[in-house]
Amino acid sequence: MKILITGSSGYVGYILAKYFSEKGVQIIGLSRKENPAWKGNKNFKFYSCDVTDKKNLEKIFSKEKPTHVIHLAYLMEPLHDVKKEYEIDVIGSMNTIEIANKTKSVKQFILFSSASAYGAWPENKLWIKEYQPLRPRDYRYGINKKKVEEA
Repeated sequence: MKILITGSSGYVGYILAKYFSEKGVQIIGLSRKENPAWKGNKNFKFYSCDVTDKKNLEKIFSKEKPTHVIHLAYLMEPLHDVKKEYEIDVIGSMNTIEIANKTKSVKQFILFSSASAYGAWPENKLWIKEYQPLRPRDYRYGINKKKVEEA
């Protein structure tokens, strides 16, 4: 098993990479910035890669041949640049999904989503079912999550 994690330097990416690498699973971490915590971890290999860089993504997938992909590369903090946020969140997700789909070694793809796609509405129940409509309000992160889920 070899897991490729996009957004590996983010909070959730770090937690998952740490957990799996401690279990002896080979991790390929992709992020724009390296997390210094990975220095010396023999089960973790880092690539500085933006998911909008399709050619670099293809090169890494081809070289590493992951069996599993966990896609976490999204912007939590707004850049205040709607076009750039869309490019990273939506186009970057589409790039990752497309390349993973073409990579024969990939057996499983996990796309993390967010309750933000459902929006913070007063009528929302405590537990939201997946079939409920996505209504993210004006929060860019939720809007982009909705676009990826609908694609």
